[in-house]
Formats: sequence, structure tokens, C-alpha cells
Amino acid sequence: MQHSLFADPLPKLPPGVHYWPQAITPAEREAVLTDLRRLLAEAPPTRFTTRGGNDYSMLSTNCGDLGWWSDRMGYRYLPSNPETSRPWPAIPPLFRSLACRLAEAGGWAEFDPDCCLINIYGSGAKLGLHQDSDEADFSRPIVGLSFGASADFILGGLQRTDKTNRLPVHDGDGIAFGGPSRLIFHGIGTIKPGGLRLKDLPEGRISLTFRHTGLSRRA
Repeated sequence: MQHSLFADPLPKLPPGVHYWPQAITPAEREAVLTDLRRLLAEAPPTRFTTRGGNDYSMLSTNCGDLGWWSDRMGYRYLPSNPETSRPWPAIPPLFRSLACRLAEAGGWAEFDPDCCLINIYGSGAKLGLHQDSDEADFSRPIVGLSFGASADFILGGLQRTDKTNRLPVHDGDGIAFGGPSRLIFHGIGTIKPGGLRLKDLPEGRISLTFRHTGLSRRA
């Protein structure tokens, strides 16, 4: 599914992938950014590392009952921030409402996210092809919202070697993927210098990725 009005040529989206340019109203956008400022103060973003000890190029933090974490011990969901030993901040009601609204628009009426991963991509940052496969429940979609600088959302297939397409995403755009595309490989192309700035927030692109993990808080 894609909106009928868009500035960029869009690739044909695989079944189960939905894209909404300008998915939220200007008032909702400003309220989201207000919540983001508070969340980033409560749970400051950090640079995750891979199992092999390599640093990710973006900064990350979480809100929700669980937060996704990556370090030399591997990829996992945790009920508290390992750097502060404090529980992750709750998902703000507006975040939850927007995520559920997009999920329902994509055909997933039963969506109750327990994790919102917040990634901050500065100039030159990117995210290689990967699957969101650390959850216990793949029946619910992944839902994302983009803010700030534009980026290419890279869409692959169910195998890492499958052909990829680039979907331009901009400030306020929404995306969801699930069903037959729930485990597609995807990533973010290199963020270019310049672009839209968000007042009093880190420079670059900020993404909110909502997940229903199907895991308990003891995960």
C-alpha cells in the first residue's frame, strides 16, 4: 500500500509492506518531538556494538516494557537499560496511538507494541541489511516513523542475497511490514549531510520502530 501523492518514484512494494508519506498531522509531529526530547533525556542514546565488537554508526535508545540491546553478548530484549540499571521509559500514549493507527491501516487491528527502538542517524550513518528476528511473535508487524533528514529505506527479500529496492522516506513518513514480509531483510542507506533539522534534537534522521515482541519482562 502506498499513498497516491508522493514526490519520489517508489518501487513496487512487496506484499505486506505499507508506506504512508506524511502519515501524521503537523500537530501530532510536534507532540511526538516534545515526547522525544523528554525520552532522550531520561534514556540518553548510546552506541550499540555488534557481537564482534564493532560499533554501529547510529545512536540508539528505547522506550517500552522492553528495549532492544546489542553488545558482545548478542542481540536481545531487556527490561532495563544496562547502562543505568533503570527501567526503560514507558511508550508515550501518542506514540502508541500512532503506531496502532498505522498497523490497523495496514490490516493489523491487533497491535500492542511493548518496545519502541529509537535510532538516531547522523551524517554518514547507515544500517546494513538485517532481519528483525529477535522477537517471539512474528504475527504482528514492525511499524516505523521517520523524523528529520530524509533517507533511503532499503527493502530486500527473505534471503540476504535477494534483490533490494530503495524507498525514500522523509520527515513524518510511516512504514509497516508484516505477514509474508515480516522477516524481510531491510536497512537504511547512508545519511547525507544537510537536510531537515529538528530544533533541540540531534542532527540527522530519527526513527521510531515499534515492535510487539511476545516476550515477558524477564526476557
